Amino acid sequence: MNTADSKDAEKAYLGRTGGGAWEREKPFSPVGDDTLDDSLALLHDFAVAATLLRPKMHDRLLDLGAGGGWCSDLLQRLNRSSVAVDISLDMLRVARQRPTSSRITAVAGDLGRTCRTNCLTCV
Repeated sequence: MNTADSKDAEKAYLGRTGGGAWEREKPFSPVGDDTLDDSLALLHDFAVAATLLRPKMHDRLLDLGAGGGWCSDLLQRLNRSSVAVDISLDMLRVARQRPTSSRITAVAGDLGRTCRTNCLTCV
């Protein structure tokens, strides 16, 4: 799969999976679903990353490939600031539907593209 196909696949993810219930609730289970194994793995990985990074309250974290924004959501709940970045506007819309959505800063961006100053290029 070439890069363009991969990017298109990322942008179309929600359409292929049938919606955003899991993405809106992640890492927790939507009502009636059993995602215990997936949820525990996600929470474990988040806890390990947060423990290693030890972000301070004044730090701003970049949540690259944020998807539905669950990491940014948990960071906000831990009184940490983040910017959720994803190539898919649909996924960022899901992120804005999370309980802390009024506090999540979301930016659509293509991490594979950079401008002349090597900053993130927003789409």
